[in-house]
Amino acid sequence: MESSRKTRNASASIDSAHDDDASSGQSIEGETQVDGPSRALEHLDLETLGECLKVEQDASASTEDLIKRSAVKHFPSPPPGGDGVLTPELLREHLNVVRRAVHDELHRLNPLREKFKNLAGLVPSYHRLAMEHVHALLPRISASQQAFVLMEWLCNTYLSRGFLGDPDFSENQQRSPVDMHLYSETVVCVHKILRTTLEEDVEMSLDVIIKRHKSEFWRSWELHTDVIECIEGPIVRAESVSENVQEFTRQVCFLKLQEFLERFTTAKQELLKRYDKSPKMTVETSLKTLNTLQGLVSYIQPSTDGGTRDLPAEETLRALRALETDARTSMGEALVTIIKEHLKSHFKSREEDFLLTEMREMFSAEDCCPDVQKEALDLAYERVCALYLYQLASTKKKKELEKRWGRDVGQKVTQDAQHLHKTFSDLHPGVRQQNHVLLKVEELIQSQDVDSVKIILSGMMQLCQFEKVKKLCSDLLDWKGGLSVHEVKEVRAGVQVLSTRDTSDSTRTLGPE
Repeated sequence: MESSRKTRNASASIDSAHDDDASSGQSIEGETQVDGPSRALEHLDLETLGECLKVEQDASASTEDLIKRSAVKHFPSPPPGGDGVLTPELLREHLNVVRRAVHDELHRLNPLREKFKNLAGLVPSYHRLAMEHVHALLPRISASQQAFVLMEWLCNTYLSRGFLGDPDFSENQQRSPVDMHLYSETVVCVHKILRTTLEEDVEMSLDVIIKRHKSEFWRSWELHTDVIECIEGPIVRAESVSENVQEFTRQVCFLKLQEFLERFTTAKQELLKRYDKSPKMTVETSLKTLNTLQGLVSYIQPSTDGGTRDLPAEETLRALRALETDARTSMGEALVTIIKEHLKSHFKSREEDFLLTEMREMFSAEDCCPDVQKEALDLAYERVCALYLYQLASTKKKKELEKRWGRDVGQKVTQDAQHLHKTFSDLHPGVRQQNHVLLKVEELIQSQDVDSVKIILSGMMQLCQFEKVKKLCSDLLDWKGGLSVHEVKEVRAGVQVLSTRDTSDSTRTLGPE
């Protein structure tokens, strides 16, 4: 119970640091003086006291002077050397030396302190000196790993039973033997140092990632892994300190991640400008960008799934979603350019394996996340089918295509539709089939009956997700030939009636009974 109470005290100090970092700059000199023993009890033999404390005394020395001299004498000196020498390991070792030295000395003097009540200032003297010692170390804390060590020592070790939380050092078992106000002030100061060094370290680590990948780093498959390691490392480290410190660390890291994403956007746009004349490079860059964003989303998403709102995570997630939308747009535009070029060639001189090599080159990366690969393939598949239909309808008449492909145009279109589905499904088995409209072109060509054409065309249009594609299906009536102008108008009017009826039926089916 005592340990839990002290941990809560430390946590409360950390919480206050979130609200008022400014107070951490104050010196502890003027506020940490505590009253010494009562004058009525200063009749202890100072010579005996000096011998027990192992310090020299003089005629002008008081009990408080001797206690302070003893604390200073037995308190370990700071580690030698400059900031670079004070590694986290050396700092941890030094703080353990402090704990052992102070604890052992207080235990040695505890019988004397219990016998002579005017020695009540013994523990407070060591406490003041310990806090002053921490403040003396702060200018040498230049990295977050050092700050974590110091914060962990304050939160978990300092008030523990193995140190100043030892109940033997307290005259009142319900009261801490240390000045909690002074302790809280020190925790706030260390907390401020932790924030500063943590921000600097995370930003520096992200900069290293950028420099390591140089101008091509946005096209790296491992970028999200490097970024996550940079963000997650401090968060995992903070877990051993306290839940509050870990939450604080996570917020700082997520804010730095948001700043990183801003640079991500700028750098990606600059890179895409370089590839303005190379749509394949744009697709590759966009695919790797989506892979990076998916990895970061998967990392952050669990933080937003709980019942408690997590604003830093939600804001970061929104930024990631916006970047995903931009990447899909860039990829879609580049795909249109690539597909149009190959379809023009295909419609002039038919190739049975058209687009196969290009799709394999762009989308068969083994390092890509399968979900990202599938999403990209679905997008490419949709673009190919729509543009194929556009190219088909753009050919003045079916007879013109027959001159290039032969008389069995409908059969060739069916073969192309089957080839496209095999191409994409071979790259990813879960790809969504999107060649249904193309598979019905042959049936549309062969049908010359007005009512049959109405039904076939209506079925094709129901399979279309976009109005532009529906319009292309309607344009095939002029392309296929075999119908008079009057019959074409009749079919289009009938298809519109059928579509309206189907929409009405669907609405009734989906509505309440």
